[in-house]
Amino acid sequence: MNRTTPKRRTKTFGSSLPNPKNDGILRSTLRGFLVSLAIGAALTLILSVLVYSLADPNRYITPVSFCILYITSLFGGFFSSRFNRGSALLCGLLNAAMLLATMLVVSLLFSGKYSADHSPALAVGLRGVAALLSVLGAMIGTHKPAKKRIRK
Repeated sequence: MNRTTPKRRTKTFGSSLPNPKNDGILRSTLRGFLVSLAIGAALTLILSVLVYSLADPNRYITPVSFCILYITSLFGGFFSSRFNRGSALLCGLLNAAMLLATMLVVSLLFSGKYSADHSPALAVGLRGVAALLSVLGAMIGTHKPAKKRIRK
């Protein structure tokens, strides 16, 4: 009975580095976030042309901007989880945090009364919907449809 013990793998510096084939959750979320920013920029250009062609554009600016935020958030969560291929809740929350941080930085750069027609609680609630939509988009992105059975 000659029992050989398997060689123990020692941990090397190269084994502790991240695997380039699997991007990691932060990198895939960042990629999804950048895609969602591109979608948001395109939507902003298209919808701003449509809104400013109306008779009273000031009436529609706030609802259209929230629609752009919600669509961007939904697509950001979707692409983040799609690039990561899993971790829907974490991808959605990270994407929402990046989106809300970007909104904060942009609002600090431009001094104005953007949400003057809202109470602070309503403004926070409307932006909270964006976070929920980001998580929903991430869950949609990781959902795999059931395989169809072939009847014989």
